[in-house]
Amino acid sequence: MSIQDIQLKQNFEAFLNDPGIQINHPLKENILLDDIFIFPDLRLDTQKVISSKELLDINKSGNKILISGSEDSGKTTLIKVLIKHYLKAGYYPLYIDTHSIQLMETEDIL
Repeated sequence: MSIQDIQLKQNFEAFLNDPGIQINHPLKENILLDDIFIFPDLRLDTQKVISSKELLDINKSGNKILISGSEDSGKTTLIKVLIKHYLKAGYYPLYIDTHSIQLMETEDIL
């Protein structure tokens, strides 16, 4: 199954493609996230640093990924790219916007 086979709601598809900033380019009217995204390095709980591109391999990452970090560190942008990748690979990722969830500990999300 490909991402083309999955019918996403139009506003969610726009959310996944939105780079989150206004960018102008003389040769392209609409700049999408895929046009500018570069995989950042991630620091794991153990302080080990890996490329976030490793999260594309779902067999290595398991079936749960929790991304946390400071405000404006790129968490949502990375998640958008991962969601699109997993959809193309035939998975059904679940995106939870935790702004509306009241939890005391990160482990409560898991």
